[in-house]
Amino acid sequence: MKTSTAFLVLPCLLSFMFVAQGDDSGKSPEMLAVEAAGGLVLPLPGGGWEVEFHLRGRDALTDDGLKTLSPLGEVFSLNLRDTRITSEGLVHIGKLTGLRKLHLERTKVDDAGLAHLSELKELEYLNLYQTEVSDEGLKHLSGLKKLQSLYLWQTKVSDEGAAKLRKALPSLRLSLGLDLEKLAAAAPKPDPPESRESLKWLPHGGAAKPPSKSVPGSFIRVNFKNQGKEPVKLTWIDYGGGKKFYAEIASEAVRDQTTYSQAVWLISDLSDKPLGYFVTGKKNANAFIPKK
Repeated sequence: MKTSTAFLVLPCLLSFMFVAQGDDSGKSPEMLAVEAAGGLVLPLPGGGWEVEFHLRGRDALTDDGLKTLSPLGEVFSLNLRDTRITSEGLVHIGKLTGLRKLHLERTKVDDAGLAHLSELKELEYLNLYQTEVSDEGLKHLSGLKKLQSLYLWQTKVSDEGAAKLRKALPSLRLSLGLDLEKLAAAAPKPDPPESRESLKWLPHGGAAKPPSKSVPGSFIRVNFKNQGKEPVKLTWIDYGGGKKFYAEIASEAVRDQTTYSQAVWLISDLSDKPLGYFVTGKKNANAFIPKK
């Protein structure tokens, strides 16, 4: 009887072990669904997601694949550049009401697609370079009061259409790119490149101390540039003062990091010895990690 029981228990135990070992990804079914559609899901400091399809999903992503995004939760940044999506797929993007940054350049999006974006009230950045949008489509963006940057190079948008949208959104930075015919006639100067502030380096143990924790703020990006000869670790000090490792930055390498204003970032060596800190401001910035 004991032998019979052992034979029954052993297969069950082996089956349990097999299932447990087979599910070691630590990823939710929602994340796996996005990845199956060709996406890359990255966590943001303080919560929320950055999703990119422009690297792995150029050929794989379809309009139907965009259905996988809303179950993921708070998607704050989405890159669909160079994918095969059309305006029909943007009906799923319209459900991402917390979205702040959206790349649609070189897609088949037109005016009908922009109608699906009219409820993205948190949107701050939109790139429509080389799409089929026109003045008619811009009407759907006039209610996006938080929109700060809009790129319309090589679209069907006219100067008049752009002027109307600027009037509706006075703080909007709208770029139509350079018209070569007008350039030859009037030789206008191109828009200056985006100015980025340089964050102050706070050496560990120095007189200037960083805050003990990050504070929720607005959505920005920081280029962390490692000027040293050794790789370093980049760690976010969260809202409770805990540490969350994000990446290793090789010597002379640059990491473009999505973050928030008033965030505290720790730089350490590979043995976790603290080297110094950066505290973000309200604008996109550069953070130069000095040589040891």
